[in-house]
Amino acid sequence: MKTSIDNILREKINDYIEICDYLFKNPELSGQEYNSSRYLKDFLQGRGFKISNPVKHLLPTAFVARFPQDAPAD
Repeated sequence: MKTSIDNILREKINDYIEICDYLFKNPELSGQEYNSSRYLKDFLQGRGFKISNPVKHLLPTAFVARFPQDAPAD
C-alpha cells in the first residue's frame, strides 16, 4: 500500500506544486479566499471532479469536490 501511495504522490507532484505556488503568490485574508476558492474549483473540475456549494449561503468560499465514482455532488 505504501508503494501505491508513493506512486500516486510522485505522479501528482507537479499538481501539488502548482497549487502551492498559486496560493503562495496570491494570499487572501481568512474568510475572504474568493480567488483561491475559484482557482481550486477550476483546477479540480479540470481534472474531472464534480463541484458543489452546499453551504454557499453560510460560507461562500466553501465547496465539496467529488470524483465521479463518488456519490453525486448535489
